[in-house]
Amino acid sequence: MSIQFAFQISLITSAVLSTCHSVDVAHADDSVPMVWHVANRPDGDGSRWYRFTFNANPAGQPCEMKLASAGTVSLHVNGQRIIRQQPMEVVDGQVAPLQLDISSLLRNGRNCIAIEVRTAEKTSALATTIQLESKAVTGEWRVSDAAPPVGWQQTDFNARDWKVDAGSTESGSASFQPGQASKVVVVVTAAAQKRSPFAFRDGDHIVLLGATFFERAQQFGHLESLLTAASPGLNLTFRNLGWDADTVFADSRGIFDSPETGYLRMIEHVRAEEPSVIIICYGQNEALNSRLSVEQFQVQLNRLLDDLKTTSAAIVLMTPHELLPAVRPIPDPSRFNDRILQFANAVQEVASQRALTFVDLFNDFTDQLNAVDGRLSLEHTSVSPDTAQHSDLLAMAASRWSENGMHFNARGYKVASVVARDRLLGISASGCQVQVDAVEQKISVTAGTVRNVVWNGSPNKLVTFELQESVVSPIPLDIQIAGKDLGMGWSGKVHSPSVAAAEVAPQVLIAASDDQLHLRAPVSWQYEQLNLTVARKNELYFHRWRPQNITYLFGFRKHEQGNNAVEIAQFDPFVRELESQIQQLKQPQWRRIEISRQ
Repeated sequence: MSIQFAFQISLITSAVLSTCHSVDVAHADDSVPMVWHVANRPDGDGSRWYRFTFNANPAGQPCEMKLASAGTVSLHVNGQRIIRQQPMEVVDGQVAPLQLDISSLLRNGRNCIAIEVRTAEKTSALATTIQLESKAVTGEWRVSDAAPPVGWQQTDFNARDWKVDAGSTESGSASFQPGQASKVVVVVTAAAQKRSPFAFRDGDHIVLLGATFFERAQQFGHLESLLTAASPGLNLTFRNLGWDADTVFADSRGIFDSPETGYLRMIEHVRAEEPSVIIICYGQNEALNSRLSVEQFQVQLNRLLDDLKTTSAAIVLMTPHELLPAVRPIPDPSRFNDRILQFANAVQEVASQRALTFVDLFNDFTDQLNAVDGRLSLEHTSVSPDTAQHSDLLAMAASRWSENGMHFNARGYKVASVVARDRLLGISASGCQVQVDAVEQKISVTAGTVRNVVWNGSPNKLVTFELQESVVSPIPLDIQIAGKDLGMGWSGKVHSPSVAAAEVAPQVLIAASDDQLHLRAPVSWQYEQLNLTVARKNELYFHRWRPQNITYLFGFRKHEQGNNAVEIAQFDPFVRELESQIQQLKQPQWRRIEISRQ
């Protein structure tokens, strides 16, 4: 097997983020000379970073790139990482160049190719050609010998402090010469994967992409807490990229630039996250814009999905939720629901056309909120007013979840997140339920496991047992006891190994009679700690991707304080540490439950 062919095989089995395959096709014009970028590194053993920006209007024409270097190479095209630290073998001074067809990643307008070359030699060298329809592409090369800050591979990165390097057709002091590539590796735009039925997988990296519903969710934590706790055996990580008042056009993301620039920035940020699952929730703000048609919304939503194909992530489309009535004098937001429903139906239509996972947060949403709220309540109360005759009562009921009918509060996010988990993963809000038969001395449990049962351990103690719920949850533990002579004198306590005995609260009595006792436990300490940790992680990541004074760090004033940009990456180890804690906190603990006479 030739060296060149062996290299191609190793590439295809390496970690690549887009679907690639090797084909025997005509090479680009070999008469176009490779451009060399050579620099002496007295210290050796380090990286050098390159950026090549160019304008193109590809219109379907083939674009091929050839590169060669001694050492390892990482390659990004318009924010999409194609190669991760791929070794390029040098044999007898010859390197089999990597030849890529990158046509599927190009776009009209500005494009960016970003390369990191890592070598142990004292001379760092990179040789490249980029051809669009067999014609050399012209643009600007810039290079940095210092480790760049976060986002260096993205198109709109401000590289004004990087050195311009026009390159040369001469190899200079390079220690190798390019050989002949035997294959062209075609970078294919992969279709989004559908998981049917949808379920998370071990190692999933999930991006939440949307507007206000997602951005505010990171503050309260419940949406991510419930989704990750639903899979205690899986290692899941989440990145919340929600942005208040955003649309599929990225109207909120331009900052000082146009929405189109913000849109491209959003696409490249999602690509940089390398997600395996993307949950997208748009349509509410678009519905409130009377000048925007449903058809225009669908066109842009399809564009968004096309641009995210390169991630090969499983896509979940989530509708906007219906708006709730508000207490007077706040104008009633629910008057917009008829139009929001049109956009929710448009999301469903796109999901159906593309065979994507679909989550409906509109139809019967308020009814399910009310039902779930009753299950989350210790008193087990719910309000189901006749909306035709008691509109004010409905507004009062909805005020438990939102002050204005549009934006959820902490209780609203807890309830809405349970609904979202149910509709995405099929996990109901019934929670863990324990049935104790004191006569037969039997215990049965739904969504949990019981062990170490001890009956009548003392005159005032009916039963003691240990319980492990299937998932950590904000839903109170429900205990129903059937027996004789129960009455009002009995109560329950839940002891957690992580909570001091003095902090253990007695259960709330729902109902009692001589032969029936119904108890309900408060939200577990474990869920509260999980949710606090998720919210803290979200806060740190928010400062990482949307730092204050971003103009000074990365924008047009970066030359004034740009040195501080290096600190952004320092958030990463703190985020990873909190993710490790989240993984531990979502493992259901064994809790000791004691039913005794007061």
